[in-house]
Amino acid sequence: MLDVYLIRHGETVYNSEHRIQGTLDSALSEKGQRQCEQLGKTLQGRLDGLQIDTWYVSPQGRARQSSAIIREFLNRSDLPEETVENDLREIHCGEAEGKIRFDLDAQLLENLHRDPYQRYPAGESVADLIERGKGLMDRILTLPGEGSEAGSERIGDLEKEASPGQIGGVSRSGPSRSSRKGDSRRIVIVSHGNFIRALGTAMTGMPAEFSLRISMGNTGLCHLARKGTDGHFKIYLWNDLAHTLKV
Repeated sequence: MLDVYLIRHGETVYNSEHRIQGTLDSALSEKGQRQCEQLGKTLQGRLDGLQIDTWYVSPQGRARQSSAIIREFLNRSDLPEETVENDLREIHCGEAEGKIRFDLDAQLLENLHRDPYQRYPAGESVADLIERGKGLMDRILTLPGEGSEAGSERIGDLEKEASPGQIGGVSRSGPSRSSRKGDSRRIVIVSHGNFIRALGTAMTGMPAEFSLRISMGNTGLCHLARKGTDGHFKIYLWNDLAHTLKV
């Protein structure tokens, strides 16, 4: 089994202003920091007794900041060190970056909400992200022997012993890391709203339009999994925001 947990970064100052970020960056707001703290605490229970084999994070500052806070409040000494993966970066919004969303041309906004092939002027489309997500899957979302992780920037030694895959929230216990065997993996990814929706579309094999029909809130938590014999992932949890009720 391959279990993948997808996490969007916490609210940023730009998010609170409805300002388009894309390749730009903005620090987490106070609310965003609290969201990450609460998610870290929530994951203590959800991942209790479950080994995490790899922890990937986007290179962009808001994702790195969110990941650091979540890991701090997850409060586990056995977490693998972060691996910065460039392909987890957010959509390039081209000429729209830095602008208030509602100041964009109304027809362009409509097209962006309805057509996954509509590119931001001088930027990317959601369909572009889905293709990037497919390539990422071939490199990092694989079981042992299926692919390679070349292209990721390693931070520390990430060669951890594989663990049996169990669906998060169903099984909360298991043997210690030293006794675990098998061809299973558990992966955490901290990234961005548009990219996570596109990656989820690629992972499930759904049509590109699916990415525009699913939401992804700040610190939304998703869980997808597949067996080694399956071609696509199944969604077990999507955009869980229960922890934000405490913020």
